[in-house]
Amino acid sequence: MDVSARFDTKWTPEPNTGCHLWTGWLNHAGYGGFNSSNTHDTKNVLAHRYAWARAHGPIPSGLYACHRCD
Repeated sequence: MDVSARFDTKWTPEPNTGCHLWTGWLNHAGYGGFNSSNTHDTKNVLAHRYAWARAHGPIPSGLYACHRCD
């Protein structure tokens, strides 16, 4: 399974708001995490940052990708 398809197995839409609820692992601070490597190498990234980059490209310097639906 490619990385993008694997990412899509880790979230579910919230029925009332359409927010993407992370169902994968959470780090010690409560942020969703994801291994974006297609090999056995560990390349852990924050899920909200991966989602942004997948949809829009790299996060521009000085900007933030929110991890909450607000």
